[in-house]
Amino acid sequence: MRKLLIIVIGMIFLFSVSILSAKANSIIYYPTDDAFVNQYASDGNFGNYSEELQLSDYPGYFRRIYLKFDLSDLSGMTITSATLHLHVYAGSIEGEDYVNLHRVTESDWDEETLTWNNQPDDGLVYITKTYIDSGGWKTWSGLESLVQGWVDGDYPNYGIVLECDLDGVSEELLYVYFDDKSTDNPPYLEVEAVPVPSTVFLFGSGLIGLAVIRQKKFRKV
Repeated sequence: MRKLLIIVIGMIFLFSVSILSAKANSIIYYPTDDAFVNQYASDGNFGNYSEELQLSDYPGYFRRIYLKFDLSDLSGMTITSATLHLHVYAGSIEGEDYVNLHRVTESDWDEETLTWNNQPDDGLVYITKTYIDSGGWKTWSGLESLVQGWVDGDYPNYGIVLECDLDGVSEELLYVYFDDKSTDNPPYLEVEAVPVPSTVFLFGSGLIGLAVIRQKKFRKV
């Protein structure tokens, strides 16, 4: 019995080391919902507008982008890296400014009904920002805690909002247009994750249990 347990424990140790030291796999998530809201057309819905997502801090024409991702298959995982990517297409930018990323906390929304007037803009939680002054791919990194909180159920996954109009300084980024999810350069969330250590130890406990049962069977024979 002792010899068998030593063998099983050794297997568990090797399995644990291989899992915990393995490089996390990169997983790409595209939005389930993406839309922008426009202060000028406050009751208008722009969930499917000209294959683009718009931002602006021009007074009276403020625009913000909302994104939501289904991360349900990450349950039981530890997030080691998370980065948001959006593509600014050529000739679609005037001005330069930081674009802030916030976690939506107030209520859920969907791209078919979202408007400026019903947007969940209360209680937003600032996460990070990136500077935009040119076209091409833009990234918002350091989203590990945000994604982990969604995965662990610490708060509901109502998605995120990108904005450049809440800093009190207007007319810095008059407009910038990003490709939406229907284009060849859709927004995406790149996540790297590994199994949580508890999952490994639960697996090991199961192996020990099987070893004990097997040993008892041998004794009966």
